[in-house]
Amino acid sequence: MSKTGNINEKEKKILNILGENPNVTVKELQNATGYKWPSTISQKIDKLEKLGYFKRGPYYDLDLSSVGKNQLYSVYVDMKFPSQYRDMIFNLTKQFECWRWIYPTIDTNRFFVFFQVNHYNQIGKLLSMLRDNDVISYEMFTSQNRWILTNPDFFGEELPELKNPDLARPLPDLTYPLLDSDIVWKEIDLRLMQYLQISTDNLRKIQKMEYKKYSNFWKYHQLKHSFRKILDSGTACSKAYHLRPYPLNECSTLLLFLECNDHLFLQHLMDQFAEGGRIHKVYTMAGDTGLMFLWASPKFMLNLLHFFDEFSDLAVTVAPLRTHNSKYLAKQSFHAEHFNIEEQRWVFPYSKYEKEIEEVLAREFKK
Repeated sequence: MSKTGNINEKEKKILNILGENPNVTVKELQNATGYKWPSTISQKIDKLEKLGYFKRGPYYDLDLSSVGKNQLYSVYVDMKFPSQYRDMIFNLTKQFECWRWIYPTIDTNRFFVFFQVNHYNQIGKLLSMLRDNDVISYEMFTSQNRWILTNPDFFGEELPELKNPDLARPLPDLTYPLLDSDIVWKEIDLRLMQYLQISTDNLRKIQKMEYKKYSNFWKYHQLKHSFRKILDSGTACSKAYHLRPYPLNECSTLLLFLECNDHLFLQHLMDQFAEGGRIHKVYTMAGDTGLMFLWASPKFMLNLLHFFDEFSDLAVTVAPLRTHNSKYLAKQSFHAEHFNIEEQRWVFPYSKYEKEIEEVLAREFKK
């Protein structure tokens, strides 16, 4: 790896602790590293953030299906299109306000998009309009499962040994727990959840951002009460820092689609994959398909496909993603406006999205 990503042993220890315990205190980091002054810890964290090992968090995994009277589904779409339509597809996808991530692949004709909606068949209907006009082809995967996160071990190997999974080991639960749905949610709760999901849990910062961006003045005690309400409800299932094993421009980003008739074997394989290595991994199941997202050394991919060749019943597709320096990369939280406070239900304007597709197709293909 290049020298820009070099960090010392104490800095690696800070990252490992943050990756394992997002609630760690500055005092605990001092004790673990031997640094005498709290300001030194703050300086080290600032340095690691500037190097690109992480963005400030921590981020909360929210079970939005437990919010309100109806459920939400995660819809993952592997979308391919002629390269000349790339800008049109990107802009049109962003007009569907229910998107959460848009990842471009290293190819110029492919996006991986994550939508979150109350009716997954409606997303299929919208995509079919584009497919029927020969604009895209796509595969769609639907899930209500969690993503399971493993942060890098910064003392681990750049190229960890890839082993056959131990099927006797316990697996983490991919499902969200069943929660009380009788809680009445207010606008402040939904607004706060947006920040917890992709930005910060610093209530003072959230207070300032809400006022600056939206002219919403929430009093601190209101935010504090809402934060406690969200935590006590169980809606926030976990929180974590998402750590890159190397600075952003020195990481490869890979999305793997894995299919196997033996779902239990597949979950064990993903859970134990590259264990103890200097690799960031999150995985989930969507129907019969395993999805695994990796940040790793560029050298790691060279060993990857050879490893999967060992399993004859396993079908694997690897999509290298662009995660920096791309105008086609986008990420957002859910829109609080899609939650009807009076009815306590998620509502999405699908007819509006359908009309936008019709208008774009009519405009683009008149040329």
